[in-house]
Amino acid sequence: MSDISDKPWTGTRKILFRLVFTYVMLYCFGFPIYFFPYGHTLIHPIGSQLQDLAIWIGYHVFGIMEEIPASETGSGDTLIYWLLWATKSMLAILVTLVWSALDRRRPSYVFLNNFLITYVRYYVALILFSYGMAKVIPTQFIEPSYTQLMKTYGESSPMNLLWTLMGFSTPYQIFGGIMEVLAAVFLLFRRTVLLGALVMITVMTNVVAMNYAFDVPVKLASTHYLIFSIGLAMLFKKNLLALFFLRKTSEPVILPPLFKQRKTFIGSQVFKAVFLLYFGFTTVSGNLDYFNSIKERGFSAPLAGIYEVKQIYIDSDSSTMISSKLPMKMMIFDNQRPERLTIIFGDDKKVRYSASFDQENQALSALLPSDSTNSLDMLYHVDKNGKLLLKGIFKQDSLRLELEKIPIDSLLLVNRKFHWISPAPFNR
Repeated sequence: MSDISDKPWTGTRKILFRLVFTYVMLYCFGFPIYFFPYGHTLIHPIGSQLQDLAIWIGYHVFGIMEEIPASETGSGDTLIYWLLWATKSMLAILVTLVWSALDRRRPSYVFLNNFLITYVRYYVALILFSYGMAKVIPTQFIEPSYTQLMKTYGESSPMNLLWTLMGFSTPYQIFGGIMEVLAAVFLLFRRTVLLGALVMITVMTNVVAMNYAFDVPVKLASTHYLIFSIGLAMLFKKNLLALFFLRKTSEPVILPPLFKQRKTFIGSQVFKAVFLLYFGFTTVSGNLDYFNSIKERGFSAPLAGIYEVKQIYIDSDSSTMISSKLPMKMMIFDNQRPERLTIIFGDDKKVRYSASFDQENQALSALLPSDSTNSLDMLYHVDKNGKLLLKGIFKQDSLRLELEKIPIDSLLLVNRKFHWISPAPFNR
């Protein structure tokens, strides 16, 4: 993606363009078809063939001996994704060689160059808009749950630590989202491409740094977004060189429209407007629906809270109390995932159970997925003093428990608010 010119290109430039064009088309395969209804159905057959080819290359070219899983896990850095990247890179080189052999006499690729610039602009803009709106409407990083608040730093993975940081500070998350959305909007218009590219480089450099520093498995994709934004900025390299290093004025670079005939140009602008309205509406509404579902999950959690175990009675119908060190310290009923119950035992071991509630009968059932004998079936009741009373069977023992809810505001991370005036650093 270099400066647009009607002059004949050098042989080297033509070869590099063929390579870049082919690679971008292969890497961004399916865009923007998959944004349309049933778009994934249309591109799935080709995508499946590419995936099969990547697996074959993994076995026969890279000598991978173990099975190569191809199912989606939420990670963008799985083995199959890296093999797809390697496969597309090889295909790009192969296509470039064949293309160069068959099309040596063409003086330039002006239209394809304009198309490539437009394609990359919209690709990174729509991707960035999606990520940005997931922060403006805070759904990518949600507030730390009760379970997360009781986890120690040492128990957190680097990615979980980053997610907690971003989820805790909603204003910072929204600020980051606004910057991503701004960069995306600037990239959608030819007159503001340079501004959009510079903003995107700034934003994506930070994102890529965090992905590598905190081991977030979006390294492959985010690195490409950064490279694409640098490529867009390089269209204006003479202007940037004159502005930042030579202190000279320079003629503005005007990106020409992809279609120059009036009817075709107007038609493309109408399509652009309709598509962007559709994409913007579906993106915003999707994030709003997810945001509301998060809130609804919190409201539907019957016992949401952090409870300290005060008393344990050996028999559910007796007053015989365990007088030694309590085998249970705390119970955490998650506010964001009602199906999650975490019990902290006397040795500080945390065990996560899968829980279900029968609110009509005020019954609680919990099971350790890896051990069917480690289960809990109890009736619950909250008395007038706010104490949680549990009565029933836990690990085949008949127990009665009294628990006291810990106010969330008593946690320093929650009650420490913003201060204009700070007499000393509050770093505890």
